[in-house]
Amino acid sequence: MKPVIYIISTPLSLRDYRRYGIEELQNKNVDVDIVDISSLIYPDKYKGNNVRSCDFCNVSYVSKVQDLDLFINQRRVDHVYITIGFLPKRILFKLMKKGSKVAVQMWGPIPLAHVGTHRFISRIKKPIVITKKIMTKLYEQVKYGNIEYDYYLSVDEVKNKQNILCHSYDYYLHLLDANNVKNQSNSNSSVVFLDQMLPYHPDFSLSGIKNTINSRSYYQKLNDYFSFVENKLKVRVVIAAHPRSIGVENYSELFQGRDVIIGMTNQLISEALFTITHYSTAINYSVINNKKIVYLLSSELISIGMKNQLELMAFETDSEIVNIDITDGFYQGNNNNNNNKYKEYKKKYITQRCDDITNGQIIINELLVNN
Repeated sequence: MKPVIYIISTPLSLRDYRRYGIEELQNKNVDVDIVDISSLIYPDKYKGNNVRSCDFCNVSYVSKVQDLDLFINQRRVDHVYITIGFLPKRILFKLMKKGSKVAVQMWGPIPLAHVGTHRFISRIKKPIVITKKIMTKLYEQVKYGNIEYDYYLSVDEVKNKQNILCHSYDYYLHLLDANNVKNQSNSNSSVVFLDQMLPYHPDFSLSGIKNTINSRSYYQKLNDYFSFVENKLKVRVVIAAHPRSIGVENYSELFQGRDVIIGMTNQLISEALFTITHYSTAINYSVINNKKIVYLLSSELISIGMKNQLELMAFETDSEIVNIDITDGFYQGNNNNNNNKYKEYKKKYITQRCDDITNGQIIINELLVNN
């Protein structure tokens, strides 16, 4: 069996360690190395101590091009590289130069609404940085041409590519946790909010987009709505906290004493009456567990240009939208989820496979053994 080297461009969390398939491969005695190049890709954000060390597995950290070259030259040609998402072409070229095979593990597809050009431009926080990134990509296109990955690990087939169909990360984790998660279809003890930590989400700064959400106003509206639901339906609202919220000081206090739980989203949804969200991709768990979804709109969501995205996701799942700026628009719990819509959504965005083979085993069978 061929050894594997994972190339990651953001610091590895325990959640990533599981959902990327690294833990499963190591448990099945696959020789796996992990290389963190986040300091090389995002030097302004990840410098020295800003890249947290990993305390649950061995990770090699590379911050200079010369160090990456040295690492590659010390590895055998038969290693298979798996990159998490697409890397700059200059990095991909280095990985392929020695003759090793390279696969890209793609994020699962999501419904993606069009954002108007004028709105996008108005949200740009650092136009010089954005321009520099565009120029870098153009330069790499000229220098390296149409260099391509050897394999695409994806939920849906990429046209004219060598595809290996995998499950979405959420469905993969659902399979891994199948013995611990039981769908409580008749449960009515809780409603789950799929938190996105919108006022603090790091992707805004990474992408150079200005975050205009007022934290105080945003959380006050959320808590008012949660209180309404709790009083009206005689249930408790539980917060399925965003995984990265662990880095925000006193984050749980923002939800006025409600249970704030990290790392148990699938379990929480399986036991819930329904789920509440803005446009979180964790609705995959709602679809998998056949739970109703209510989408929350507010002026804060409109201010960051996500109204179209929210409306598209509601359409794709045939679900209700509630504007929490309007007090008489609160959800009454009357809509029924459309099973046909959920089946379509699952096939488009969660998995197209007809089996429940785990992603780690798929990688072994179709990438490490048969290629």
